[in-house]
Amino acid sequence: MVLEFFNRDRFLVKGTLFSNKFEDISRYAYHGSSSIYGEDIERNGLIWPFYPIPQDELLALAATLNEDVDSDLINCLKRSAYQSTRISLAPYSYMALKHAQTKRGGQIVDICRMAISAGGSASPALLSKLHMLNLAESCVYAIDLSCCRYPSVRYENGVFQSTMTIIPSMLAAKIMVPDAFQIKDLDGMQSLKSPHAAFLERNSLASRLAAMNQVNL
Repeated sequence: MVLEFFNRDRFLVKGTLFSNKFEDISRYAYHGSSSIYGEDIERNGLIWPFYPIPQDELLALAATLNEDVDSDLINCLKRSAYQSTRISLAPYSYMALKHAQTKRGGQIVDICRMAISAGGSASPALLSKLHMLNLAESCVYAIDLSCCRYPSVRYENGVFQSTMTIIPSMLAAKIMVPDAFQIKDLDGMQSLKSPHAAFLERNSLASRLAAMNQVNL
């Protein structure tokens, strides 16, 4: 795996995180994560199924919410406790960066944050984990999907969803996002392509997988 360095000027002008070699959307997809998970990801890959928060923690948090007011959050927490989410990969690197910066630790972790903001009570262990994730640096991986089992990866609603483990050898490159970067820098950038634009690009992973999957675009 190649470690590249964040080039703010390149990103603001071109809307790409990586060098040209790893910005080939016919071959690579992108995953935003936290530096806290970095060692495990690079040793074991992106494991599926993966449960970032223990089942008992999710159920305990759900039990502290008001069923009359927070039924949607309760259902999300319970569903997350029993069903592993798929691994999400973005067709463009900027999308993975945005996810890493706004959903620090992933979607299930973010649901826990919303539940706590709604008045839910989390355990000290969960609160400590959320605090560490809030402080940790974000990182983005370029994932080589050229040799993947395509039936295990679907293109749905502008992102790839994987139900296979992304093994370490598929991690082609990594960029650490400096703390100084502000997600608001994305606002108004003309160089950013629509998430659905990848489907329209000839020979892109998105167009090939969409044709195979025949899914909702």
